[in-house]
Amino acid sequence: MANILLQVLCSFLFAVGLLFILLELRTRFDRSFRFFGISLIMLCAMTSIDIWAMPGADNIQEKVYWQRTYHAIACVFIPFSLWYLCLLTNFSTYLKIMPMLVAFSALIAGTFMTGAMIGEANGNLVTTFAYNLVFLPILAWYIVSALYVIIRRLGSRSPMEKRILKFHLVGFGILFCTGLLDLFALVGLIGQYVASYTVIGVMAFGIIASLIFAEHFIALLAEKQSTFGKLESAYKDLERVNALKQLGESTAIINHEIKNYMFMISGNAQILEEMETLSEKGHTIVKNIITSVDRLSAFSHDILNLSRTQIIKEKHPVNLSELMKSVIDRHYPSVVHSFTLHGMDEESFIFGDWGKLEQVFVNLFKNSLEAGAKEIRVKITSSQSLILLSVEDDGSGCNSEELENLFKAFYTTKKTQGGTGLGLSITRTIIEGHGGRISPYSKNLSKKGEHGLKFIMTFPTITQDEAKDVDQKHSIVLVKQGMENIADLIRVFQNVRVTPYLVQDVRDLNQGDFPAEEFTVIVNAKAMAEHFSKLSDYPRLCLVSHHQRNLYILDHGRDKLPETFSEEYVISRLVRRENRPASRRKRLAVAA
Repeated sequence: MANILLQVLCSFLFAVGLLFILLELRTRFDRSFRFFGISLIMLCAMTSIDIWAMPGADNIQEKVYWQRTYHAIACVFIPFSLWYLCLLTNFSTYLKIMPMLVAFSALIAGTFMTGAMIGEANGNLVTTFAYNLVFLPILAWYIVSALYVIIRRLGSRSPMEKRILKFHLVGFGILFCTGLLDLFALVGLIGQYVASYTVIGVMAFGIIASLIFAEHFIALLAEKQSTFGKLESAYKDLERVNALKQLGESTAIINHEIKNYMFMISGNAQILEEMETLSEKGHTIVKNIITSVDRLSAFSHDILNLSRTQIIKEKHPVNLSELMKSVIDRHYPSVVHSFTLHGMDEESFIFGDWGKLEQVFVNLFKNSLEAGAKEIRVKITSSQSLILLSVEDDGSGCNSEELENLFKAFYTTKKTQGGTGLGLSITRTIIEGHGGRISPYSKNLSKKGEHGLKFIMTFPTITQDEAKDVDQKHSIVLVKQGMENIADLIRVFQNVRVTPYLVQDVRDLNQGDFPAEEFTVIVNAKAMAEHFSKLSDYPRLCLVSHHQRNLYILDHGRDKLPETFSEEYVISRLVRRENRPASRRKRLAVAA
């Protein structure tokens, strides 16, 4: 029964090895899969000799033949298994000599088949002096090299890669030990209590390595899908830029012609209204003509602005606090009481174009007032490398569909009021032209009984030459396991130049790499439920969820309703928390 089970496992692992080879040849994901598949097939071939060929050998000559074949395959297995380990760990030192090592191993394998290594004496298998002089040192070198590659890379890999290497270490340890037992039995140092010790090691290693490679493949596949998503998004952005480029090339000419005709129409309409005796209906028609011309002029102006917003020829220091006050005083003097300003006492400088930035906030404030806002709150928060500016109102807000299309050109819900749908598109283009980001959040979706919109903008405070290491990772761990909204989370972090550690699975968390007193861990509800005992070690634990395009987080330490997970939350709660004493950071944050 045990022999049948071994035969089934051997056949299964052979199929798995073949699958890995075909998969890599087809997808070109990672060359380590191909060499692992080859190594696995060789191990299965060696096992086949132990469980099929050797038990059926009727005489010593057949046994000698199969032992020679077994060792010949083992010789070729050595460089291929070391090759896939080097590819897996990016260990370039051995990769350079791998082709020569394969050729040398093939030469030794051929030597085995000549009878120079293993022979027969008095009806027993015996090894020759050449076997002890050549093969045993090669085998010892292979064991030391494989362990060296794994252990050397353990200290400099990500948690997921460390887990893969640790499992390989266990698998190779079992394989080496059982191989040594067979070797000792062959040279007569110990008794052969089972048909083959190596069969046990090969099966154990094959199963462990196959499972961990399958997991590695799934992780790579998820990474490729994420990369494809980014490329798709970049392609869409490129299409939008190309469309703007084409629009910009033709807009100036079209705009000039439209203005000429509009000037004639508007002038004639005004002359007609002043000089001719018109009925009440006639006056209404003339006024409609003039109003329509004004709207067409505004639309033509917006189109021209849209085509030019990405071109910022000169940048100068701009104090955002001063800019906010100037925009409100100049453009909205009659509703100054509607504005509440926070964080304006300190100067907040960025490099930009005052005029274009002024247009951004004129658009945002205008939209808020047109949406019936009674209060508009403007807040500036600064960190080491960026300025975060939020504009929040209590207007009518928007639903999830409107939120998704908010920045699309020509999308408007105010067509009857003359809206062109270009204001927010121009706003985003100007902000991105300054190296910034803008994200909208609708308070209507939070189910708190609130309404209104909140725009959060981030601007870099430093130039590329002055930048230090803004990509330095922060004390935040983002667990990707089951996280469907991972792209939205990463976008929020990227907007405020915060780089969290990414781990594939909760099991990748350990106190050595991520001390509980220093790190905030972000997971979803499913991962929290499945690994609560492990996650309970972390006093700062965030559980995020996604509802109608918004992310939410609940902080138990404040006894408040769920908050929107936004750039402002990351800066004020997560990043600033890193600088607090550990004794003040021991609390549980759960996002729902």
